[in-house]
Amino acid sequence: MQEYTSVEDQVLYGLDKINKDRKVEISLHDLVFVVKTIEELNRFFHQPMHYPSLDDVVKYMGNVNTGAYSLIYRMQYKMLWDYLPEDIKNQMGWETEELVNPNPPYYFQSKD
Repeated sequence: MQEYTSVEDQVLYGLDKINKDRKVEISLHDLVFVVKTIEELNRFFHQPMHYPSLDDVVKYMGNVNTGAYSLIYRMQYKMLWDYLPEDIKNQMGWETEELVNPNPPYYFQSKD
C-alpha cells in the first residue's frame, strides 16, 4: 500500500544530513526577492477570507507567466537553484534522491 506524507515531511526530509554550518552566498537582490515572495504568499494565505472559493486561489496562483506561481517558478528555476552546490543538486535528484522523500505528498492520492 502506498504511503503518503505531509507537506512538512516533504520539505524536511533529509535536511538533517546537511551540515548547518555550511554556507552559500546569495545576492541581496535575490534574497529580498525570496523574502518578499514568501511574505506575499503568507499575506494571501494567512487570511481565509482572501480565498473564499477555489476560483480565488486559482486567480491568485496564476500560471508560469503571471500571479504567485510565476514568482515561485522564478525563485525555484531562475534563481535559487543556481545557488545550490553541485553535490546538493545531485542529492535532490540529479544523481541520487537522498534529499527527496521516497513517499509522495498526500495531495498525490487519488480523489476517487
